[in-house]
Amino acid sequence: MTRRQISRMTRRQISRAAFRHVEAELCAYPETRRELERMRADIIERGMAQALELQVTRAQASGEWFDPTLSRATALVTHLTIQGMERIVRVVEAVYAALPPERQRLIRLRYWERPGMGWQWYAQEIGADESTLRRWRNHVVELIALRMGWR
Repeated sequence: MTRRQISRMTRRQISRAAFRHVEAELCAYPETRRELERMRADIIERGMAQALELQVTRAQASGEWFDPTLSRATALVTHLTIQGMERIVRVVEAVYAALPPERQRLIRLRYWERPGMGWQWYAQEIGADESTLRRWRNHVVELIALRMGWR
């Protein structure tokens, strides 16, 4: 199967809504990554702002054995928002890492560093034709959508 046939096949599998959703996730990726780290840190640092004496007293007052590390680890693993964000970040990073440098540059410029510039500007900056850049973008968005299971 040729690359063109694969491209046509994937394009048929991706709805317009999924395409837009992936583009929105690409635009939000830096913020998603920051928010994910903040949420993880909040869970890990739970209770750390309390004085040690208060933490020990509360644990001693409890009739049950309490392991704050296990509690935090469980919260990290079971938090649904964190799971969703981790999945998106993981897929975007995997697809991005597998791209050739010029396509990485397109994604970096279009979604993270200089969003909102016209295709003509990107074409001039990267040194490729506008239609080529759109094709590269479509391919990246389709790969992410398929890996996420969005159709």
